[in-house]
Amino acid sequence: MAKIEFGEKDGSVTHRTKVIKDLLEMEGIQTEISDDINSTLWTKMVSVGAIGTLLTASRSSLVELLTDEFGANTLTTVMEEIVAVGKANGIYFPPNVVDEKFSIASREAAEFKSSMQYDFNNQKPLELDDILGTVVRQGIDREIPVPASMTLMSVLDKFKKGDIS
Repeated sequence: MAKIEFGEKDGSVTHRTKVIKDLLEMEGIQTEISDDINSTLWTKMVSVGAIGTLLTASRSSLVELLTDEFGANTLTTVMEEIVAVGKANGIYFPPNVVDEKFSIASREAAEFKSSMQYDFNNQKPLELDDILGTVVRQGIDREIPVPASMTLMSVLDKFKKGDIS
């Protein structure tokens, strides 16, 4: 089951969002119109930004990462950094979002695939700057410490154009 959540910046349900929802609704696709798309995107960033970059940097599966001595703690730290930066930007997060995202990741670890890791392995450009790079830049601008996220950016920076040599 794929889930696609989208919406207008002002949270309104418009003719456009209704048309898109109608176009996308079919078996195997769950659609939802968000009333707070910024919260939706940042909440997704908690898992996508943390897991994708950490798996790519470590060249590990999610199962390997979660069973590593420091992996689970590092993953939680990056998630918490993302939430801290989002909150500083006025983003609403559901209560216990880090625990919830970590729990979901743990349950789905065996099946989890990272698109960033796929791109890395296939020497394609990485969406590094648009994902975790956004968090790091905004963290620096707001003077919020993001050392784990910054480390991941540094490790992957030379690979972001798709060349892994």
